[in-house]
Amino acid sequence: MQNIIKHRSQVIPKTKEYKRLVYDAYNIYKEFERGDIDIGWRENKDGSYEEWIDNDDAMKVFEDLYQVKEDLKAFMKSKAAKKD
Repeated sequence: MQNIIKHRSQVIPKTKEYKRLVYDAYNIYKEFERGDIDIGWRENKDGSYEEWIDNDDAMKVFEDLYQVKEDLKAFMKSKAAKKD
């Protein structure tokens, strides 16, 4: 396992674009982990189920995912990502 971690850290350069991408993606994860997003599902007595997400939270998640997309785009256009 140590070799995998060492290899990964040598292959992916720690540029500002990469750090921004990791930071924003991690923030999305933490929002779900903390329960900041009102989302859920439940089974009904008749065997059906319901799913929901608060509209404001859905917009926030969409905006956060869009930012991750922009971060990934910036990273892929960076010199570090084009490096062989």
